[in-house]
Amino acid sequence: MKNNERKNQLIKAASKRFSKLGYYKTTLEEVARDIRIGKATIYHYFTSKDELYNAVLEWESNDIIEKIKSIFNDETIDISERFIKYFELKNNILSDNKIISLLFIRKISSELNEKESELLERLIADESKIIGLVMSFLNREQIEKYDDKIPKELVYLSWMISVINNKLIKDGTEKNLFSDSRIKSIIKSFLP
Repeated sequence: MKNNERKNQLIKAASKRFSKLGYYKTTLEEVARDIRIGKATIYHYFTSKDELYNAVLEWESNDIIEKIKSIFNDETIDISERFIKYFELKNNILSDNKIISLLFIRKISSELNEKESELLERLIADESKIIGLVMSFLNREQIEKYDDKIPKELVYLSWMISVINNKLIKDGTEKNLFSDSRIKSIIKSFLP
């Protein structure tokens, strides 16, 4: 097996473990056992559990950005539907990219370490850049009125909706506070 393939295999296995058990309860022995290698092999690719964890965060962050790009590059659906798909993606973040979702929750309570905070800020900046490009294209006739803070506000809003919806569903309080129709009305307030 090539080095990059093994490294990616380790990252994916670690992602599953960290998502299921959290950082502190996950051991390198379990990650190694999941892909049937010795623990020492992990150290060929990563110097520590922290380094592996950061690689998982980076991988999940890149995965989210690629999904967002894919949504907004899909010219087969109109722009409002792309935003709906974007919000749907965010609603599924907790199950699809649990570690990143938990980072955002921990950011709210100021529990992030420096590396986690940097990674989350980069994710938000990358996501805001994509949303900004889409919105500036939509607002090209009214570009002088365009507020460049809107994309970042929309990104934070999408994360907050995701966190709230997932919290309510987990608690059994409500099925879905932000329905498609409510999300559509939110999106309309941001679009020209």
